[in-house]
Amino acid sequence: MKITTIFFFFLLIINYNNVKFVVYCAGGANYGDVVISTAITTMIKEPLTLVSKDLYDHAVKSPIEGLISRIKKVVRYRKVLRWSRIWWVLLVREIVGDGEIEEKTEELLRDIWDQCTISVYNNTLYTVESKPALFLHGILSECKENYSTKLKHDPGLIVAKIDQIIKSQIYRFWISAPYMKIGKSGIFYTRVNQKIVPKLPDRCTLKHLTSYMEDKLKSIDNKKNMDSSKFSFSVSSDTNS
Repeated sequence: MKITTIFFFFLLIINYNNVKFVVYCAGGANYGDVVISTAITTMIKEPLTLVSKDLYDHAVKSPIEGLISRIKKVVRYRKVLRWSRIWWVLLVREIVGDGEIEEKTEELLRDIWDQCTISVYNNTLYTVESKPALFLHGILSECKENYSTKLKHDPGLIVAKIDQIIKSQIYRFWISAPYMKIGKSGIFYTRVNQKIVPKLPDRCTLKHLTSYMEDKLKSIDNKKNMDSSKFSFSVSSDTNS
């Protein structure tokens, strides 16, 4: 029904363009088709033009632009995205451990991660193979900023985790031999997932580092308390003498 209506409007416009409307006033003056032209333009041509443009934008232009964007992403960035997806898997493990992120949430976070990867790639002169640590640091820093501004829900957890990873420099374990091997392979980046990315040794994880630092701080506090009690005992002994 909509197609028939649109086709009818097109025929009407074509016929209108080929017909000359003449309006004769009482004095015999000929004003042509100014009034009728304005009415038809306002009531038919302008709405029809908007409908046609809307159909083109949504049915033709947007899908084509999306397809071009995906092709460009695959062709130009497939190598760097392969490395990036390895690091993405390791980041997810640092955030949720052995748990899982809800599929839609992970897709959203991963898309931002990919955008940050491409941004860093486009704004650096070095390659990911030559300076992987520097490249990874750039992605983490970019994502920390983007997650804090683009996420609708509270981004506190993921931003805090990334901040800890950057400050501790524990991300350097992410470019060890097993991950370099995958990065230099020919595997397509969309196939890089939890199954093919080996787990880090426990001692190389943020959880272990955090636990180690907590134990270290407790040990320092205990030592301070012991030294303080010794000093108090020494002072009191000297006073009694």
